[in-house]
Order: sequence, then structure tokens, then C-alpha cells
Amino acid sequence: MRRILCGVVAAGACGLALADMSPYAGIQYGYTDFERGNVSTSLDVLVVRGGMRFTELLSAEARVSTGIGSGSDSGVKVENRYNYGAYGVVTLPLGNEFTPYAMGGYTYARSEIGGNRERDDGASYGAGVDWALDDMMSLNLEVLRTVRNDFTKQTVVGLGVKYHF
Repeated sequence: MRRILCGVVAAGACGLALADMSPYAGIQYGYTDFERGNVSTSLDVLVVRGGMRFTELLSAEARVSTGIGSGSDSGVKVENRYNYGAYGVVTLPLGNEFTPYAMGGYTYARSEIGGNRERDDGASYGAGVDWALDDMMSLNLEVLRTVRNDFTKQTVVGLGVKYHF
């Protein structure tokens, strides 16, 4: 009887823990400030994101992005081939339609500069705000430092839409 009672309590606790979990997906247009060595330009990107909200405060998210078009600096053509990353998101629930958040994680970036393929990776961090349109959909604006190392700095300012399932 004791084992059955412990099993029922554990199953109930797991059900309560999972009750707040909700997946989400979104898409963003991003404006990237790109610097690598002596090359500095602006690039447009399309970002697809998906994640899982575990609690009102914590989420995990994965993203993949690709460049839209190219840029140039002093005749050197620059393209953002693709980026992907995983992030933890901490949300500050204010109880109204605006919800600020901070995020941190890891990004892998692949670019092409003057015909040479370059790769960068490392820690990423940023902040943003969601504006709830209804219970399922929100608009968001954010700034994310995707890459910062000895060779490269990439910062993305993104505007997008997110849908909670």
C-alpha cells in the first residue's frame, strides 16, 4: 500500500511539473552588425526558433538562421551562410502584455568573406521583450550578441512573431 501511495504522489508531482510546459515556435527578421578582422558590414538574416517553456520563468530554445543577401566592405563580399545555437531563457513575468527576457547560450556561425569560408562559435547573450497579442501569439524585439571572440563580433537586432502551442 505504501508503494502504491508513493507512486500516486510521484505521478501527481510529475503531472504538476509538466502542466506548465508548453512548446513554442517563431520566426524573426534580423539585422546583423558583422565585424571580422578589418571587414565590417551589415547583413540581413532570417531566424527560425523553437523552444519549450518549462515554468513561467524558464525556457530552453534552439535557433537556426540564414543570411538574406550579402554585404560588402571595400569591395570584399560578405555572406552570412548560417548560424545555429541553443539558449536558456529567463523571463520576468510582469502580469501584463509586455514580458522582458534575458537569454544566454552557445552559437555556431558560418560566414563567407571574399570567397573564403569562416567559422566562429562561442557564448551568446542578449535580451528582448515579448508583446502578447493574445494567449497564443506574441511579437518580439530583441538584441542578441551571437558571436564575440578575438576575430569576430556579430550582433543581431531581431523583430519577429512567436506562437505558443
